[in-house]
Amino acid sequence: MAEREPMRESEINPIARLVGWLSEDFLFKLLWAIIIGSGIWVFSLPGNESLAFWDMSAGDYVKYFTSLMLVALFIERALEVFITAWRGPAAKEILRGIERLKALAQEAKDDPNVSPAVVRSHNEDVEAERRKMDQQKSRTQRLAFLSSLALGVLVSAVGIRALEPLLDPSGFQGLSSFQTDIFGLVDVILTGALLGGGSDGIHK
Repeated sequence: MAEREPMRESEINPIARLVGWLSEDFLFKLLWAIIIGSGIWVFSLPGNESLAFWDMSAGDYVKYFTSLMLVALFIERALEVFITAWRGPAAKEILRGIERLKALAQEAKDDPNVSPAVVRSHNEDVEAERRKMDQQKSRTQRLAFLSSLALGVLVSAVGIRALEPLLDPSGFQGLSSFQTDIFGLVDVILTGALLGGGSDGIHK
């Protein structure tokens, strides 16, 4: 009896195929498409008005951006303390494991009685532990990004804004309540991203 041809992975698990299709690149592009589409929709609404910038001197701009940098620095340092306390011990444990495996690999290499296969095995263990460290760093960076973004949005929501101080307050009087609300939402999100990016993201 002829052997049955094995089923393809997509046939075995269609959910896995769907998850693979919904990759991070696709979701990123979808997010930008939603943002651009929403902007076009809001712009096309009747009664949509433009806003004029506030007449500020160069010193006012320096003072304004310095204040934002200070808030961003507070967020950056606060998150650094929490994330170091949370993720630091695990990273140190991995580093100790790398050093221990490197020492074993060096001992095996220096011992003439140890076969090359054993030396290669030790080196593979070191590389595996290094990949584990890279994954740990990647997870920590993603966690730090999401945490800083969330904290930046929270700080912006309580009153620290990036766009509103730059605009002439009299221009808001002619806006509809809907456009005012949308502007406030965009300002909170933009300011949150700006503050969450840290002080480097503001002065660069």
